[in-house]
Amino acid sequence: MRNKLLSFFVLLSVIFILASLFAGLVVLVISRRLDVVIAYQRMMIGVLIISLQLALAITMFTLDKAPAWIRIILGYLFIIMAALTIRQVFGIMLFRRTVMVIIFVSIISVIYLIALFVATKRLKKESAMLNSALDKIDQDES
Repeated sequence: MRNKLLSFFVLLSVIFILASLFAGLVVLVISRRLDVVIAYQRMMIGVLIISLQLALAITMFTLDKAPAWIRIILGYLFIIMAALTIRQVFGIMLFRRTVMVIIFVSIISVIYLIALFVATKRLKKESAMLNSALDKIDQDES
């Protein structure tokens, strides 16, 4: 339990650092192009919440004890919540133009693709383990 909690916090801090850099870049672009100032505190609280949601999504995808369909549903739920948080934090300033919406949707689709890849890889590994266990049982019986 302690190692899983430690790995969760390490994952959370790595995602927070990456999300902070990305959010800082987005705020820089918004402030330069649109002359809009976004409050630093609001942005950092939003980045912290988004990092927590993404870390929970990755943790859900990598859980061992829950059934696969529950892990996938909960992982996607946390990713959708992160997308809604991004919308709430940056609001109209980021989504004012159609190009920004297309960029945002493409980023979310890349996140979905990564999550789907992780889930598929996990399911294939579990399937291979179950097949090898069934083969071993068949060999023992004959």
